[in-house]
Amino acid sequence: LIITLVLPLIFNSLEKYFYIFTLKVKKEKVEASYISFSPNGTRKIAKKILPTLKNGDTVLLSGDLGAGKSELVRAILKIAGVKKEITSPTFTILNEYETGKNLFYHFDMYRIKDEDEVINIGFTEILDNKNAIKFIEWPEKANNFLPTKYKKITIEKLELGKNTRNIVIENYN
Repeated sequence: LIITLVLPLIFNSLEKYFYIFTLKVKKEKVEASYISFSPNGTRKIAKKILPTLKNGDTVLLSGDLGAGKSELVRAILKIAGVKKEITSPTFTILNEYETGKNLFYHFDMYRIKDEDEVINIGFTEILDNKNAIKFIEWPEKANNFLPTKYKKITIEKLELGKNTRNIVIENYN
């Protein structure tokens, strides 16, 4: 019990050192790597991710069901200034958000069954929009339509606690 209460506090205080370490041992495509121990920790990571995004960017999100892909996007959009309710596009497949300064598209391709559906939702036209930032969950469902330049965020559940996640950001630009 003590370990589950104290360990997150120790790691949260060392967070800046993890970040510095990952920058020094940077792999070819890895831009940053973080460990989050809570939803609040994930929001802190979102604050670090947002400044790295610019209009025209496509962000592919990878991770198991319940890993926190939509939660990370929600945190980024709130920090960016989206005022309306931010919901997961699991059933709508696409949600659009605007802040006045930025336009965001959030896709959840989990329910996509074939390439015709990808085309019918206007996926390729939206990806071509250089005035928006696009987030795509389950991008492998639209593999034939993805751009060659993108950021990839992989979220992996860790067995260190219920909300512990490893978040890796790769840049393919």
